[in-house]
Amino acid sequence: MEGPNDELNSGPSKMVYSGDQSAVEIPETAHQISQDSWFQVGFVLTTGINSAYVLGYSGTIMVPLGWIGGVVGLLVAAAISLYANALIAKLHEFGGKRHIRYRDLAGFVYGQKAYSLTWALQYVNLFMINTWIYHFGWSGSKGIDTPARDYSIPGSKTSKIFTTIGAAANLVFAFNTGMLPEIQATVKQPVVENMMKGLYFQFTCRSFADVFRLLSWGTGLMDPSTSTYLLNSVNGSVWVKIIANVAAFLQTVIALHIFASPMYEYLDTKYGIKGSAFAFRNLSFRIMVRGRLPRY
Repeated sequence: MEGPNDELNSGPSKMVYSGDQSAVEIPETAHQISQDSWFQVGFVLTTGINSAYVLGYSGTIMVPLGWIGGVVGLLVAAAISLYANALIAKLHEFGGKRHIRYRDLAGFVYGQKAYSLTWALQYVNLFMINTWIYHFGWSGSKGIDTPARDYSIPGSKTSKIFTTIGAAANLVFAFNTGMLPEIQATVKQPVVENMMKGLYFQFTCRSFADVFRLLSWGTGLMDPSTSTYLLNSVNGSVWVKIIANVAAFLQTVIALHIFASPMYEYLDTKYGIKGSAFAFRNLSFRIMVRGRLPRY
């Protein structure tokens, strides 16, 4: 079966056999394919999504939507996101090709415009994550005073409409990576079944994490005076807060590099960066290029 835009994947490729022993074409890439277990992939998904960014969801989701709207919104977003990710995972081996990049899958199904749009949106995604990291670092350096609790929803009727729209947009981001095919490319055969296990692992962990936050912080999540960076609004010793901030920041940097992996794969493939990660050429290239890429 040929897609409407096969020329997008017309570069060097190789043929392998899928889980059902049918021949599948894999595009040329410098990164390893089918090397990881479903648990490893699930762990990457979990650490990428359940990162320190969730510390901002109290002020950006729970406060604007309220208890009922926030909880129902998270449940609905989780169900829709799991369904959407499952559909993408099942298209990984489609039309005799293994679509190891999100842009390749979009181009194969919808054509050149979708290919370009998806590629651009992945850069936008990386830029927005960089923006949050700078905001995250600034917020973490602010004062540690705990404000008095105030459970009224702030703002005028008009501003509440816009904050509600923004909260709904955050629900979409809360459970998705925008790079599922790139992660799925690393999972062992059978790729669809193993990816589904990874997705179930991710969404299960995320559900338990959300329940834990609701039970642990309770009405504190609903206080409009709560900082958009939750660690600024909790009680505790200064040194405990410092450790929490440092750990959250380091985990966020790791999540950033997970989201930057589509760009890393493109650069490594373009410039032939293969073999040992500690080879001088490979190490110097990755330090110079990867170290600078997340800044832009």
